[in-house]
Amino acid sequence: MKNTFPLTKQQLGLWIEQCLHPSNTSYNTCVKVKLKGALDIQRFLDATPMVIDYFDTLKVYFTEQQGIPFQCVDKEGIYQPEFIDISEGKLNETDVINRQAKDILSQKLNTPIDLKKFPITRACLIKVASDVFYFIGMVPHIVSDGRSAILYLESLSIAYNQGQQGLVKKYQSSKRSWQDYIDDNLAKVDQEKWLADQQHWQQRLAGATPAAKLPLMVSN
Repeated sequence: MKNTFPLTKQQLGLWIEQCLHPSNTSYNTCVKVKLKGALDIQRFLDATPMVIDYFDTLKVYFTEQQGIPFQCVDKEGIYQPEFIDISEGKLNETDVINRQAKDILSQKLNTPIDLKKFPITRACLIKVASDVFYFIGMVPHIVSDGRSAILYLESLSIAYNQGQQGLVKKYQSSKRSWQDYIDDNLAKVDQEKWLADQQHWQQRLAGATPAAKLPLMVSN
C-alpha cells in the first residue's frame, strides 16, 4: 500500500539537482555517533524498524509519471539497518580496526542514493570492539534536514529503551502525517507569482538550446 503526493517547490529544486548530478552525495543528511558500553545488538536493530514505522518521512521514495516526479509513502515499508562486525573479538578498538571502520563509514557516505528505489534511507551499525560501536544513518535532504537528523537519533534512543509505546507517548501530541506537511507547503505557494515567474523564464529561454533533457515539472 502506498500514497502518492506532488513535490514541494523546494523538493523540485533538489530533484532537478539529482537528475543533473546523480552521483552527487552532498545532499545526504547524515548522523554519525560512537556508542560505548553494553549494547543489546538485536534490540538496537529492532528499534530502527519501530522508528521507520512511526514516521512517514522514513518511508518516502520517488517515482515519475509521464515525466513528472511524485513522492510515495510506502506504508508497509519496514527494514532493518545493516550490521557489520569487524571487532575480531577484541575488547578494545585498535588503530587498524578504527581505520577500517572509517573506511566503511566513508564508503557509506559517498555511495549515491537512488531516490526511485525504496528505501532511500540508510542505517548501519558497525561493531569495532566488545563494547564499542559506530552508527551511521543517512536520509536524503529532499525529505530531511538537520533538525530531522537530531530527531532521528532521539527517536532511536526512545525506541531502544521504551519500545513503540515510548514513541507514541513522546510524539503523539505533535505527530503529523507526510500528507499534512505536503498540503501545508503547497498551500503557501503564491500561484500568481509562480505563473508570472514561469512566463518570465519561458520568454527569456525561448529558443535556447537545452543543456539537459529534463521533463517539465509543474507544481500543483
